[in-house]
Amino acid sequence: MPSPSTFETWKTCCTKRPANSPSATSDNAWRPTKTKARTCSYETLVIERPRRSSHSAGAVCADPEYFRGRSATIASNRCSSKIRARDRAGAQRELSFGAGLFEELEFVLDHDPGGFFVTGIKAKDQLGAIRSDLEMASGSGCDGIVYPELTITGDTLGEIRKKVGAGEWRSDLSFVIAGSRHEMVDKQRFNICSILNGYGGEIGEHRKLFQYTDGTNDAESIELGTELPLLILPDATIAFGICLDYCNISEDPPYADLDVDYVLVPSCGNEKTMEGHVKRSAQYMDVHKTRTLVVQQFFDEKIPKDPPLGYVLCRRDDAALGALDTETRHRWGIYNL
Repeated sequence: MPSPSTFETWKTCCTKRPANSPSATSDNAWRPTKTKARTCSYETLVIERPRRSSHSAGAVCADPEYFRGRSATIASNRCSSKIRARDRAGAQRELSFGAGLFEELEFVLDHDPGGFFVTGIKAKDQLGAIRSDLEMASGSGCDGIVYPELTITGDTLGEIRKKVGAGEWRSDLSFVIAGSRHEMVDKQRFNICSILNGYGGEIGEHRKLFQYTDGTNDAESIELGTELPLLILPDATIAFGICLDYCNISEDPPYADLDVDYVLVPSCGNEKTMEGHVKRSAQYMDVHKTRTLVVQQFFDEKIPKDPPLGYVLCRRDDAALGALDTETRHRWGIYNL
């Protein structure tokens, strides 16, 4: 695990919208500002999303003319500035991740006028499973672990941070993507993914950018996130998404314009959900050679006869993939990205 001094060089750079930002191509359009956020020797293009006008699931679409020819620029001692897609395949180092799913998982739901939200989960020995995952990932030399969307409650997150921080659970990892949870912040509910370092400390968070709704049942009762965080390492940049942020192929979230090395996505859903992830990952691999890891817990209101435990998409090249290729019945696996 990197030393504490190494963690001091890690920066979480966020794209952020101002409170009174005017709308662009739509109420929820993302667009770059004309300045760059600078943190030490690292740079990243800032993308803003104007204030949302209603609680409904808003469309997120970038202005393609504005983005054309522009890219995130990353500078450090190890990364040359303006790493382009044609150079990335040779420059990328391989990262190793554990992907953890949960057996016998059930969601505890509640409702309000905005729709549904998750108040808790039930799963087979979840804390024991997480402790085992940390042990196996550490012993295998993994860089990190990714858990699925809405599978790590606030209480469970607190236990992970406590046990790892106190040294009761082994963790020789660089970071843990702790699934996501529904949580109230200043009287507003968000779908939040916490990013932990190997000592259990939080180094960043991502709030879901899209609200789930199928047009028939209750929508996901959340406010939309306003930032797109990037984790900047000395030799790699990592972006994050939560499920619909990435798999929503009917809209145009700004991942393709970030020109990052990796995208890590906690997800929850069925085969159709994964089909969206597969399509998006193929696009970003083609454009920027961006590698994608999606860890998705299976969920469908109409449960089939023999459902998988979930899906894991590890996109590291342009090989043809289908959702069924990512299906898994194993709770745990290690993937080289």
